Amino acid sequence: MKTMFDITATQSGVLLALLVSGHVLADFLFQPQALVEKKNHGWWLAVHALVVTLTQAAVVLPLVSTRALPLLLAIGVSHAAIDAAKIRLERQRRNKLTTFTLDQAAHIAVVGVVWLAWLRIGPETLRFLPPTSKVASFARVAVIAAAYALNITGGATVVAALLERYNLPATSGAGAATTDEASRGRVIGVLERILVLTLVLLQEWGAIGLVVAAKSIARFKDLEDRSFCEYYLIGTLASMLMATLTGILVSALI
Repeated sequence: MKTMFDITATQSGVLLALLVSGHVLADFLFQPQALVEKKNHGWWLAVHALVVTLTQAAVVLPLVSTRALPLLLAIGVSHAAIDAAKIRLERQRRNKLTTFTLDQAAHIAVVGVVWLAWLRIGPETLRFLPPTSKVASFARVAVIAAAYALNITGGATVVAALLERYNLPATSGAGAATTDEASRGRVIGVLERILVLTLVLLQEWGAIGLVVAAKSIARFKDLEDRSFCEYYLIGTLASMLMATLTGILVSALI
């Protein structure tokens, strides 16, 4: 499929792609659940901020110079401040989907500000290499890797928060889902998003229906329970929508 435009065709676009990819990789791929649970303590929040800073430094390395170090540090410090605000909101029992959305919007806004500031500093900070160089290819790989990281970890967070908002049961009948059932459900969701994202990137739209069919056949009898059916539909559609939109966005940008 011919893309609408290629963000990696210019050095400013490459920089933006790398900064956004660095955020996604640091906040999802390099932030395990154990770290998420420990971030209530200032020390672990500082560890996460350090991981964010180092990830961004590694991702933008082809375009970085020492003059950009304050900007990278600004991303890490602001990331910790935003996460601290999110933790306070969650303690007030705010909806997790809302806090997640606000948190990510704030992080992306900071990345945008840093990007504009970086460009304003000038060519001394950016190593302006030809758009056809390996840097553009590196940026494309980073964007694709970030898309998968977002769907693997972030997708599970979004779907879980959405289902929690509507307080729907994870199993048919009156019983609640066991730990093993919930774990298997998360794995199925991750595999579903990986498959759908891959199929969208390959432009194999017809094959996406097979993913839905396979999942529905396995749950055919359980779907007779209306509450579980609603749980299944909301979770599946939200999961597939996230993977599909991510795939469309990546295809359009690179």
